[in-house]
Amino acid sequence: MANPIFDIKDLDLVNLTPAEWTVFLAKIRYAQQLRNSVACDSFSIGDKVWFNGKRGNRVEGPILKVNRKKLHVKDIKTGVTWTVPASMVQGV
Repeated sequence: MANPIFDIKDLDLVNLTPAEWTVFLAKIRYAQQLRNSVACDSFSIGDKVWFNGKRGNRVEGPILKVNRKKLHVKDIKTGVTWTVPASMVQGV
């Protein structure tokens, strides 16, 4: 295996060296951070959004605050403010 990090379909996770694991996990973390930052950039304060809550119920409401990774959304039914990763939220 020349470069196991880029050949994901041929990647043998059992036989990775510790150095290869470190690089592999760093790339996954970077991809997650990039996804979250792109998601945060697509929302702004006042946008109506929804997401699935802890018990599977649909939570819907406006965005109160936009942080680097997470959004603060106020539930219109209960008035509770949720802090949610931007990648979990969808526009209404």
